[in-house]
Amino acid sequence: MSNHNWDLLPLLQSYLSQEKVLSVGDRIIIAVSGGPDSITLLDLLNRLASRWNLTLHVAHINHQLRPTAKADADFVRSIAQKRGHPFHHHTEDVSDLAEKRKMSIEEAARDVRRAFLTQIQHQTGANRIALGHTKSDQAETVLLRLIRGAGTSGLGGIRPLSNSCWIRPLLSFSRKQIEQYVLARNLEFRLDETNTDQKFLRNRIRTDLIPHLQSIYNPQIEDVLARTATLLQNDDAQLEIVVEQALLQSMVYRDNQKIILDITP
Repeated sequence: MSNHNWDLLPLLQSYLSQEKVLSVGDRIIIAVSGGPDSITLLDLLNRLASRWNLTLHVAHINHQLRPTAKADADFVRSIAQKRGHPFHHHTEDVSDLAEKRKMSIEEAARDVRRAFLTQIQHQTGANRIALGHTKSDQAETVLLRLIRGAGTSGLGGIRPLSNSCWIRPLLSFSRKQIEQYVLARNLEFRLDETNTDQKFLRNRIRTDLIPHLQSIYNPQIEDVLARTATLLQNDDAQLEIVVEQALLQSMVYRDNQKIILDITP
């Protein structure tokens, strides 16, 4: 491409500063599956590392769900080594775990990822865990939770920063922007065939519902849903502040087992 409209780095730096999800000197674990989103995340943070004095660790989980899982892990290992970042790898049969715990494969995979990434965080002393969620993922999440039923907090979708360490630096970028960046940077990546498996509701939302909404109702539906999520997040955060203030004003006593409130009118 002849111009730099594809380059997400300046936008990323503005977003990181605005949302306060990263600071100079942070130690970051990057969850890298090998797909376009996580490869873009790794490439952007790698470019930013010297400017912000970032220490990067690359983490990959083999869920043993795809025939290409071993090749995917080897690919991510190679990418990490080429960029000079420590590589952390974990393999677990998610299908077997889901059956034992009587949960969905998606839930089991999420639990495995969380546990592994948290373990690596403790081992390395990292203060941030970066995930490759995009604006498109945000739109899908809002619709998914709306279909299943959710309150304000749930419809707020994915947070830029949660639990003081989990960050989503790509949350302001659409999947189309990621594709343009990958093409312009000539980045290699792996494709996950399970992303088109129609037995998963999220995939049906991605491949059927959102394209339908874009073509029939609003071409900018992803932006609208992402903006709605942000507004609901802000409302939720403000409500938390109000409740916390009310609690502090009325609380007489509090310990691990008991809270005493003064409810005098």
